[in-house]
Amino acid sequence: MQILKRNAGFSMVELLVVVAIIAILSFIAIPRYKSYQARARRAEGMNMLSAYYTASHSARAEYGVFPGNMVATGYAPQGLINYRFRTNDNPGFRAGIRIFDDDCIATWSNCDCAGGGSAPCPSFKTWTEKPMGTPEVQLGPTTVAVNCGSLAPLGPTTDNAFSARVGGVINLYSSRTDRIGMDHMKNIEVCQDGVR
Repeated sequence: MQILKRNAGFSMVELLVVVAIIAILSFIAIPRYKSYQARARRAEGMNMLSAYYTASHSARAEYGVFPGNMVATGYAPQGLINYRFRTNDNPGFRAGIRIFDDDCIATWSNCDCAGGGSAPCPSFKTWTEKPMGTPEVQLGPTTVAVNCGSLAPLGPTTDNAFSARVGGVINLYSSRTDRIGMDHMKNIEVCQDGVR
């Protein structure tokens, strides 16, 4: 009796089918993974707005008004940030301690307070916006819109009201800016969804 031995192994067709299945699964899974990453990055923007809200109300308890600028409000995020933060000064805030930081919105740049008159420039800056990456990885801060859904347009802060915005590209698969707004009542609105 003769026993035939068969070589155990995969044929080329079987290998191609397996590679094709893996490629299809990767094609589906990777964009979803990037979307999850973008959602995690959005938490940074939400946290920035929440921290500014807390700092603004603490400053109002001290000064009696909302200062409307980052330094006098005591707002200073740490490390490289993926969003650009913007709010506007309260023109009625006491000139002796009013600090014009509208020109310091692009926080990786030097502060130019030429338009600030006699008011001082910010004396410290502990945060740095993350510079935009290579063309393949365009994550980072970008233009912050004045308008945001149903929120009041971004304008000068008043004694009893302020508005703030953040904007950044947070999704590797999209150049769309994620823009979020908040007002003094902590109404938060996503003006433009940059996650998808």
